[in-house]
Amino acid sequence: MANQSIPMSGHGAAARHPIADDGKHQALRDPKTHLALETLLREKVFPDLFAHSSPSSLADYDLTPQDIATLCDLILRSDLAQASKFITLLQDRGLRADAVFTDLLAQVAFLLGERWTSDECSFLEVTLALGELQKLLKLFSCEANLSSPGRHCKMVLTGVPGDQHSFGLSMVDKFMHANGWEVRNGPFKSARDVESLVRREWFAGLGLSMTADGQVDRIQDLIQLVRRASRNKTIWVLLGGDWAMRHPEQARMIGADAIAKNAPEAVILAQRLTDEALRAAAV
Repeated sequence: MANQSIPMSGHGAAARHPIADDGKHQALRDPKTHLALETLLREKVFPDLFAHSSPSSLADYDLTPQDIATLCDLILRSDLAQASKFITLLQDRGLRADAVFTDLLAQVAFLLGERWTSDECSFLEVTLALGELQKLLKLFSCEANLSSPGRHCKMVLTGVPGDQHSFGLSMVDKFMHANGWEVRNGPFKSARDVESLVRREWFAGLGLSMTADGQVDRIQDLIQLVRRASRNKTIWVLLGGDWAMRHPEQARMIGADAIAKNAPEAVILAQRLTDEALRAAAV
């Protein structure tokens, strides 16, 4: 699967967004960070899209901030028809098919989170917009027949077991619930509690918040434990938090499939990873 990302912040100057620290925006602009994310996405999340790209679809088109803002505005107006036409226009200009998922829609989701944090958009507006984004995911991935029925929209969300539940995780939980996901978020006293849960019940994915260097081994052990015990053998892992934002290139090494930069993006990534797993299982 892939590598994108969870800061997860909330309202107010002191608030922090879900699975990540909202104060690391400069790191997100680092070309090395984006290259590392694109590499993981190419290798793990959308291999079929890359494998079947036509020569013309490989022409690069560099998205501009105005492109992201325009699509974001169309989605906030629930103008799905115009949003679809705009994406098609960008593809005609050379935007690769895979970039619709790995770059365009992910950046729009991130911008929605930023607008919510700065009080430019309400929680309801962002929630409705995320629903529109998910429709676009289906439309442009040709996966309308894999619309993640109820039991597939189910995930575990936690920080390091035993640590205090963060405000950021609460924001992810809130957005996931608002978009139709069933979320189990503990509290978990130990990794064994998480293992026991995924052994008993089927979950599409695991969302983890990681904030400090000292948590690397514990998070890696938890990911391995969950993958071994999970009833869903293709369970995906979303990683966020301050550490994940500072070290995105290490996400794959500790077993994560993606990184979410904020709560709205976490919703889109969770849907995308679930659809990708369902599509692979149907082949």
